Amino acid sequence: MQSPITDPIDAGRSRLLVFSFLIAFFAVMLMVLRIAQQNYIMALGALWVANALTAILHAVYWGRHGVSGGFKAAIVFQLLLTVAPLFFGNLGIALVFLMLGGEVHYW
Repeated sequence: MQSPITDPIDAGRSRLLVFSFLIAFFAVMLMVLRIAQQNYIMALGALWVANALTAILHAVYWGRHGVSGGFKAAIVFQLLLTVAPLFFGNLGIALVFLMLGGEVHYW
């Protein structure tokens, strides 16, 4: 009879890989759909949303399990890329609305 395993396997990294892959896969599918519809700005929006979701996922993983120095720099850079359009004020907010498919009207 086999004895039970006393050291459980940590599934943290494999879950992170699976969820990151799923987010990236569906983002690529949405980008291909938007490019086929010749709606290039919304294709960029799909990429932006996928980057934001994976940045949040990586930051949560960093908080729970910790990461090394190089990965910390990569996560911070990814978060900066996510919020970069918002640094441009009203123009950045308009860009985010356009990427997400909303119509922006200036009166």
